[in-house]
Amino acid sequence: LQATLIGGDSIVFSPDGAQVATTSEDNTARIWDTDGTLQATLIGGDSIVFSPDGAQVANISTDGAVWILPVELEDLLDRGCQWLRPYLESHPDEGKDLSCPSTIKQ
Repeated sequence: LQATLIGGDSIVFSPDGAQVATTSEDNTARIWDTDGTLQATLIGGDSIVFSPDGAQVANISTDGAVWILPVELEDLLDRGCQWLRPYLESHPDEGKDLSCPSTIKQ
């Protein structure tokens, strides 16, 4: 975690202090447990904040888009799989190594 913060743009703690969100010069936002375990990497992150209850983050990208995302890893994975569904349905070989729910045809 310390190495990631060198040259980083910002850091913010979740309301309960259990997680940390960082943004860095490579235009990524990352969510970490305070023990240094990476939970998620969000591409295009320029700024990030936790919701007051800590259940979501708002990731503001370099192009001004705002993404509201759940903090729980399983929710993030589920959202990613949903986003990939149309592509994976037309390219089934691409999803063979992904851990997406069985609702996506692989």
